[in-house]
Amino acid sequence: MSDDPNGVGFISNSRGVSDVPTIATQVPTQPRRRSFWILALLLTFGVGFLAGSTADELAFAKDTSDPYSKLETFAQVLSQVERSYVEEVNQEDLINGAIKGMIQSLDPHSSFLTPSELKELRDRTAGQFVGVGIEVGVRDGAITVIAPLPGGSAEAAGVQTGDIIVSVNGASARSWTLQDAIKAIRGEEGTSVDLEFQRKGEAETLHLLLERKVVQVVSVESELLEPGYGMIAVKSFVRNVGQDVRTQYDTLVEANGGEALKGLILDLRNNPGGLLAEGVDLANIFLESGLIVSTEGRSGLELARHEAQGRSSYIDVPLVVLVNGGSASASEIVAGALQDHHRAVIVGARTFGKGSVQNIYDLEDGSGLKLTIARYFTPAHRSIQGQGITPDIEAADVELPKPAAEPDRTREADLPHALENHTTQAKPEAERKEITNLPTRTALDQLKAFRILSGKEP
Repeated sequence: MSDDPNGVGFISNSRGVSDVPTIATQVPTQPRRRSFWILALLLTFGVGFLAGSTADELAFAKDTSDPYSKLETFAQVLSQVERSYVEEVNQEDLINGAIKGMIQSLDPHSSFLTPSELKELRDRTAGQFVGVGIEVGVRDGAITVIAPLPGGSAEAAGVQTGDIIVSVNGASARSWTLQDAIKAIRGEEGTSVDLEFQRKGEAETLHLLLERKVVQVVSVESELLEPGYGMIAVKSFVRNVGQDVRTQYDTLVEANGGEALKGLILDLRNNPGGLLAEGVDLANIFLESGLIVSTEGRSGLELARHEAQGRSSYIDVPLVVLVNGGSASASEIVAGALQDHHRAVIVGARTFGKGSVQNIYDLEDGSGLKLTIARYFTPAHRSIQGQGITPDIEAADVELPKPAAEPDRTREADLPHALENHTTQAKPEAERKEITNLPTRTALDQLKAFRILSGKEP
């Protein structure tokens, strides 16, 4: 995420980042803590000793069987840089840079977070942050917009899913890591950043000056499309999404005159993910029983299984889920679970394909480590990593043209001496909104077809 330090939809958390239970307790942490303590001790004592020494005076033990013996080389390099680099250097910046480089070499979603970045992450999962309002990830080696966020300056300026960030404030982003992009785009509230985008199918790039401002994430919205049929859009999986969806469903029922809905559309388009627990909670609303998602760590070791709880709040309504290339992480967990259990028809375009789990660890100095600890699998043990969820029905996210007026035709009732219709009560015409979005129209048609084929409509 460009102005969000957690990348594309981190889906787990630990120790102070959130109060949601996580799988962190199932992952052995002692070896990692030992490595950080060893690093801290070597840097505190070893580097202090090296600062006034020459290479010939180094007195570290050279035990090559010890995996931490390479820290001697690191300490030598750090000492040499501090003594000989052409300009003054800050030791803390050098060490943080080295740690960031180590973590970034693992995968696009693991990262070292400074205290300020960790705070931003907490704010983001709480549903508010400062930025231009776009989620970004690395796709085919390029920094790519996963989704513009409602209320952000990027959405207002017309930034679209799939736009590639070419440069930030004139600096080329073509060889950047995800964290490079996040750092460059992030800034103080009220300041602006110049972003250059390359849009698919267009020769010229697009330059936009976007203001950094507080973005209040509206995670759940709902709309009654026509009597009996509603849509709930989930924008991101921040805290309390599951409860918000239940509330919005009750609102739709109330708007429908208190009668149960005939069908529901769950819109996960451009939802980049978020907290794993919230994704599980959302799937729980529509599944009575069965596996929702499992996670596997190193060597295929299963770390966690999340099962539907059969809660009284289960919503038994025909369901269609909308997805696209901006649906990632927890969105894919929900779509995959509902698809594998044949609980919903998935409509739209193939999803982003982020099938990994990140955990957040608080470190002693207030910084944090976001580390990929597992892959997740759908109930049918499908890995979404790099593949995404393929919809049951493909529908490009485009707007339909308004239908042309039907030419005047002579009908039965227009014929001379036509027989009268003696039906005692004509079926009233339902109030309907004009729906021009192709996936939404397709989803609504699917729900109506289900009602007809199941004999629930005359």
